[in-house]
Amino acid sequence: IRTGGRSDDRHLTADLSDPQREAIYTALRGGYFSVPRQVTLQELAEQLEISDTAASQRLRRGLEKLLTNVVPDVCPNGEDPKSPPEPSAGDEWG
Repeated sequence: IRTGGRSDDRHLTADLSDPQREAIYTALRGGYFSVPRQVTLQELAEQLEISDTAASQRLRRGLEKLLTNVVPDVCPNGEDPKSPPEPSAGDEWG
């Protein structure tokens, strides 16, 4: 996720609201997506000064927007207009 850099990357974050962008950046910087997690959802919510439910919703909605920009042929909410692409030779989807 970048706010600067290559101009073709800017469209990826353009649809995010400021609170969604802040939640994603804070989660990423804090190690929320690391394995094992370095920060819990509760701790993330405290940093953002919101409830854990609100933090979860911001992350989920923001990530959905990012992913639909990266994978535009898949619609959110299970409304997939076409079947997933076939894996390339050597790919495993398990």
